[in-house]
Amino acid sequence: MASVSSPVNPQADSHLTKVPIEIVDRITKYISTKDLGNVRLSCRGLENATFPFFSREFFTKKQFMGYTISLQALVDIANHETLAPCLKHVILSTDRFEGRGYHSFQGIRLDDAQYQALQLARADHENLMAAGGLRDMLVEAFSKLPNLKTVDIRDFNSRSRTRDGGQWTSWGSTTLTEAIGFEPAPRPGPGLGVQFWINYPSQLFSAVTAALAASQARPESIELVLRSSSVSDHAFFIPQRILPSLIPVLSGLKQLHLVLAPHSPLNNSNIGKFLQHTPNLTWLRLNFQSTLNPENSENLFARLSRSDADNANHITLQHLEQLDLGSLTINPKVLVHLVASFAPNLRTLSFRRVKLVGRAEDHNNTDINTWAKLFSKLALVDGLDIRKLQVSHLDHGFGPVSFGAKRSGYRQGAVLEQTYEGQSTQDVVAQVVADVTPFWPHLPDDDEDEDEDDSLADDDEDNDENDDEADGDGDGMAINDDQADNDHQGEDDEMQDEDIVE
Repeated sequence: MASVSSPVNPQADSHLTKVPIEIVDRITKYISTKDLGNVRLSCRGLENATFPFFSREFFTKKQFMGYTISLQALVDIANHETLAPCLKHVILSTDRFEGRGYHSFQGIRLDDAQYQALQLARADHENLMAAGGLRDMLVEAFSKLPNLKTVDIRDFNSRSRTRDGGQWTSWGSTTLTEAIGFEPAPRPGPGLGVQFWINYPSQLFSAVTAALAASQARPESIELVLRSSSVSDHAFFIPQRILPSLIPVLSGLKQLHLVLAPHSPLNNSNIGKFLQHTPNLTWLRLNFQSTLNPENSENLFARLSRSDADNANHITLQHLEQLDLGSLTINPKVLVHLVASFAPNLRTLSFRRVKLVGRAEDHNNTDINTWAKLFSKLALVDGLDIRKLQVSHLDHGFGPVSFGAKRSGYRQGAVLEQTYEGQSTQDVVAQVVADVTPFWPHLPDDDEDEDEDDSLADDDEDNDENDDEADGDGDGMAINDDQADNDHQGEDDEMQDEDIVE
């Protein structure tokens, strides 16, 4: 009797399942998102083996926007037994569809179906904001994300995506774009009304902090990563009814990155009261939208400095290790005093687009190097132990300064940003003082084309682009493990910033 060969088991007999998983990861890293989903669907062994890499790339960080289709995906992930522990970084984008009610937009003619889709999207967004739906959905999600570490609000899409090319977009944006005929915009563009956006980042920030309080979430970082917008002082108002539940959230923060509107913070400012509840910060970034008026910041800095220590409104940040200041006009004495307030724990300083207020009588005195004098004073601060100094696009009051140009008064060969590191403040200061060279407007320029960059969030974006990829548009995400592999197969599943967004 002829022997009967045993049937092939497509799971156990698959040659691919016998390949070391690190090799499988290297291979699948260069295929499209759709093909990656198909690989994971091919057999249970590959699905299980690739899940650690898959979840890290697509579900560690994700970006969402203020529409139900997007926020529901966040809620679904939070309710997913396997995926919820993976999500550590939630991005809330300022993506919105511009508020006009016309059948055409920026030269795009909308048919009736597209017009109706646009109106539904606008109504959905406005209802979420006005009726508290945004906050409620964030509460449900935040309360079920056990490893949530970072929540950030941003007004741009990162271009750091390596798989499939392009940029990371908010979850749901592709589906809405296909239905409406044009993409939601994270910030005002040509022909868009600036007023339509101006308060939205502040509204998002208020909703996020309220949701964190109600959900009892304990993230380590809240970040505003904004290029073309800012958050007004009233966004930091803390209603008395949520203060008891918000204090544990704020006291647990290690990092706080803010972009503040050009209002003058008064002694009773909301931002000042907000910072009073963040005593455990190790990294504080303050970017100001305007560099025109030094009073925009000095009242706030007075509350951060030791000179105000006897005041009941004094802000104490005893654990601060890194201070970043950007887009700021300030008196050198105020800046030195502020830095001195955080000795001896401060280790890293970053100044980006900081302009020192100079005296008019010094305008023609090329012997004065205001930044060199300021850095030299930092070396004399008792207990200050700076190990790293980052400088970028600084101004000495009468023009930019260079870090490396050897011909004073000339921009040719100028280095406008630099990083210095050393074993002590004196070591770091010696390096920067040797390099810093002021330009003077009355001296000739070899290069009129000064490198300009209006971004307030470059440092954050640089960090983002070194992170893992984020997932993007993932509408209709299934909740069971078998279906989870399909979440990122189609074009709708556009990954986002550093992990996964939609």
